[in-house]
Amino acid sequence: MKIRRIVFKRSIAMTILLAFTFLWGGVSYAADLYVSPDGDDANPGTIEQPLATLSGARDRVRALKGEEPVTVEFAAGTYRVHEAVRFTEADSGTIHAPVVYRAAPGAEVRFSGGVEVQGWQPVTDPGILERLSPEARDHVRVA
Repeated sequence: MKIRRIVFKRSIAMTILLAFTFLWGGVSYAADLYVSPDGDDANPGTIEQPLATLSGARDRVRALKGEEPVTVEFAAGTYRVHEAVRFTEADSGTIHAPVVYRAAPGAEVRFSGGVEVQGWQPVTDPGILERLSPEARDHVRVA
């Protein structure tokens, strides 16, 4: 009986110690970077002053030199990518200092390499209109 109580007490103590270590380690040592389509890559990457791009976040993570775990969280929105963003093996962190890129909870995040076309107008060129079927003429636009 006595042995069982000691084992039970040690199990509870070990569980509390492991939970405390996990929670303390996750809160105290993790670097959090925030990114928003309205941010600026000159910002520090805080929630109040977020970064703006995937490449800006990657560069900020590189500056941390893999010394601590990093979570990069993207706010909802579309992030325009104008050139390839290259990641190397070093960008994934280490077993003790992993790097995680993720969307904010419930956020819909898009990375787009396309160019948004603006300035849509109805077709007015008589030669083009003549080639279109009468049903389509009022629905075709040009930019």
